[in-house]
Amino acid sequence: MTTNKSPAPRRVEARRWTLLGTAAIAGLAVATPAAAASILGQAGDAKLKAPAGLIQLAASSQGGEGGEGGEGAARAGNEDAEFLADLGYVEGHLRAGIALYEAGATDMAKTHMKHPGDEIYTILKPQLDSRGADDFGDELAKLAKRVERGASAAKARKAFAKVLHEIEEARDRVGGGEAPWLKAIVLMVRTAAGDYAAGVQNGKVVAIHEYQDAWGFVQAARAMIGELDDSERPEVRAALAKIREQFAVIAPAFPGLVPESTGQIADPSVLYGAAARMEIASLAVK
Repeated sequence: MTTNKSPAPRRVEARRWTLLGTAAIAGLAVATPAAAASILGQAGDAKLKAPAGLIQLAASSQGGEGGEGGEGAARAGNEDAEFLADLGYVEGHLRAGIALYEAGATDMAKTHMKHPGDEIYTILKPQLDSRGADDFGDELAKLAKRVERGASAAKARKAFAKVLHEIEEARDRVGGGEAPWLKAIVLMVRTAAGDYAAGVQNGKVVAIHEYQDAWGFVQAARAMIGELDDSERPEVRAALAKIREQFAVIAPAFPGLVPESTGQIADPSVLYGAAARMEIASLAVK
């Protein structure tokens, strides 16, 4: 499929789902039973301490769950950024779903696998059509069916990889250089913060699905950074370095996909503060 994004050409290939994903963000790998146990909060005494000194944003900036397809309380007013973010929300749900499925949390995985097709894709489809990108609704449905019917983890991952490839090809329909990508990353992290705020209260997970949404959106957003690494623009490289620092700040907020119920985890201000700093860093890129 041809690419029209400029001036930051990128390789068009299916990104492995683990790229800058589960292991990089939450320190989780689901290829082994021990790691799967860690994801499910069975590893024991892993606790999270929220980083100190982070920005507490005004309550008006915290929108809770924005609803998929707008999936974000805040929007950049930029169609390219919104399109990239919508693709990222699909990817984020599926990242959470495949990790849960491989860890044996089938019922939770089913919800995340169905959500993109049921809600987000109806809003995304016209955007795909207007950009001449391929319709991947069938691929989404096949993935959801495999999980629903209890297919092997290998078959589920294969179906996931096909959807991820379609998402990447759709991203290649975005022009305008790196700025929309950075805006999309900010949108996704801000939306993750809203979902995290809906899922976490007083250091406890009270709505596991919202927490898992935030987990997946952060992973998908971080994975997008790798698509910009080939940029030769110094302002882009500087922005990416600052944004990566904020992903490191976010990382401890997610002790697992199903964190230990008795564990104290981070305040949503950690994510809101990181999103604000990412936005400041992105403003240098036009």
